[in-house]
Amino acid sequence: MFAIPLPDGEQAIGQVVASVDDLGSVGCALFSVKHHPNTPLPKLATPISVLLVTPELLQRRVWPVLEQRAVKVSSKYFGWEAFRDALWVGAKIHGAGIVREFMEAYHGFGSWDAMADPNYFSKLLIKGATKPPSAYVSAG
Repeated sequence: MFAIPLPDGEQAIGQVVASVDDLGSVGCALFSVKHHPNTPLPKLATPISVLLVTPELLQRRVWPVLEQRAVKVSSKYFGWEAFRDALWVGAKIHGAGIVREFMEAYHGFGSWDAMADPNYFSKLLIKGATKPPSAYVSAG
C-alpha cells in the first residue's frame, strides 16, 4: 500500500498489484478512501481505478510505501493483460503525474475536466465507479 499526498495533508491510497517489467511500469489499484497520515489504514473496498503507471514517484518515495498487504484486487481489472500476447502493443501506460492529478481531482483539489479531453479522468475509472460529489467541473 502506498500514499499519494494530497494538498490538504491527507493521502489518497494505492496498491501495487502487478509489475510489468517488459514495460517498465507497475499495475496500481487506486482507492476512494482518504487517509490521515500516522493513523491505521482502513479496510479497502473495490478500487475506483486500476492502471499501468510509470514507477518514478514510487521509486523516489514521493509516494511512500505505507505497509504490505496481500493483493485482493481481481485480475479482471488488469486490462493491460489483454495485450501481453501482442507484445504489449496497444497497452496504455499512465504517467505517475497524471495519476496524481487524477487522484487530486477525485478528492476535489482539481478540476475533473481539466484535461484536453474533458472526460479523460472519467475514462480512468473502472466500470461502475463514478465521479464523486467532491470532484468539481470547471465553469469553462
